[in-house]
Amino acid sequence: MSVSVADRSNKKILALSRTVLFRGLSVTALKRLAAFTEWRVLAMGATVFRKGDPGTHLFVICNGRVKFGSGAPDGREVTFNLLGVGEVFGELGFADGGPRS
Repeated sequence: MSVSVADRSNKKILALSRTVLFRGLSVTALKRLAAFTEWRVLAMGATVFRKGDPGTHLFVICNGRVKFGSGAPDGREVTFNLLGVGEVFGELGFADGGPRS
């Protein structure tokens, strides 16, 4: 079963309106913003971006969680942060166009 364009647009608007960053925007502004967004579904364990990648996207978590981490010199993985539904990440690199930190 495919999702209609209108349903996908409404889901984008709803997802944006639930974030701290965008919740104060009017419906008109949310619709405009949603028109510039793309919906991505990532597999569990997928890498969204790496440190130093260009900051070309801002992300809103609609389902699941995103873990931020790095490999330690001894081979272990160090987790810096864990974000969930309604949270936004990648905003700094997106806003300044610089590399991901």
